[in-house]
Amino acid sequence: MKAKAHFDRKARSRELKAGDKVLILLPTDSHKLLMQWKGPFVILDKVGIADYKVQLESGSKVFHINMLKQYFPRDSHTTEDSRQHPRLDDCEDVAAAILEESDCDQEELEVSVPSCTSSNRETVSDVHICSDLSQSQQEELRQ
Repeated sequence: MKAKAHFDRKARSRELKAGDKVLILLPTDSHKLLMQWKGPFVILDKVGIADYKVQLESGSKVFHINMLKQYFPRDSHTTEDSRQHPRLDDCEDVAAAILEESDCDQEELEVSVPSCTSSNRETVSDVHICSDLSQSQQEELRQ
């Protein structure tokens, strides 16, 4: 009875509905013991307490809930262009400084923080990349 009580502490019941999109944990094409999430596929029906009928490309098959993970599509407002060249329209003021102990009085220390305004139209392509780096390193930074 100890094992059941220990398991039940973190066990959570999951439910899916007909029409939900799911990913299925299936073996890879190259090795039957390596598993990966494939999909998304659509749930057709609930068959038992923890079994679901899923529509595959080649028909339908029943899977246990432990082999399924609900699929959530990415936000549609994220476009390819916005991932490549993010805009800095919405930003906060951020500053970093390295302070070393010295003989000077701490009250003399002044730090200037540039302000970020919405008129900045700076993109990733505006960043200067050091020419000492190899071409492959420069390309890696641009991505």
